[in-house]
Amino acid sequence: LGEAVDVIARPAGVTLRKAGPESAPVVSDIRFLGDRYLVRVQAGDEVLRASLARLPDFAVGDRVVAEFGAADTFAYARRRPD
Repeated sequence: LGEAVDVIARPAGVTLRKAGPESAPVVSDIRFLGDRYLVRVQAGDEVLRASLARLPDFAVGDRVVAEFGAADTFAYARRRPD
């Protein structure tokens, strides 16, 4: 308890919806990969990727809210430098 962790979400398990708050992360890239769209979301230095089956209703530069369930999320203790 009290340790720093890295949280990793599977891109296929992430859903995104358009958001209004100024504090929400920003869509920095959308790419079509043949059968899905890979969306890159930036919040400061942190990056989140979502894999979407349909063309999103937002564009690069829009602010979004990310949601993901526990089944698609992993937490790893950060390694301490030796």
